[in-house]
Amino acid sequence: MIHFRRILAIIVVVLPTADIQSADPAPPLNAIRNVSREGAGNEAAAAAVRTLSSAPAADLPKILAAFKDASPLTANYLRNVVEAIADRHATDGTIPVGQLETFILERSNDPRGRRLAFEVLSKADATAIDRLIPGMLLDPSPEFRRDAVQRLISEAKSLSKDSGKQAAAVYRRALAG
Repeated sequence: MIHFRRILAIIVVVLPTADIQSADPAPPLNAIRNVSREGAGNEAAAAAVRTLSSAPAADLPKILAAFKDASPLTANYLRNVVEAIADRHATDGTIPVGQLETFILERSNDPRGRRLAFEVLSKADATAIDRLIPGMLLDPSPEFRRDAVQRLISEAKSLSKDSGKQAAAVYRRALAG
């Protein structure tokens, strides 16, 4: 398995950097989704990773949506693709921040895809964390709930000793999450 991951990492790093503006991401996404635990379809999936890693940043929401019902192996391939695209577009201003935020806020999306979208978004938009995490106290994703609870605990700790009742109220909100 470690050998496979090294090969996959090399494939992703040595990819061409040209955008494939008009290519439909559905066929390569299907190739990635069809890889089996036993390894059948790995060659097609590796080719799909190369293709998708050259996709424009605008395709990130479609790729993130493919996390829904994805096996751990498929999710690993998809994570590599998303990270390659995000890294390539990190400084050119083409990360679709609005679409990623919408994807994150749609609670029916896969938690792994939502979290990865959040990681990409928070790198592209430093205000995203402060804007999104406070509203995730009752989110179905444990990671987002943990972030929201931790934020409230930190807030309660920062309150002065004179604000005991206020701190207690903040702690109660955190415990409700």
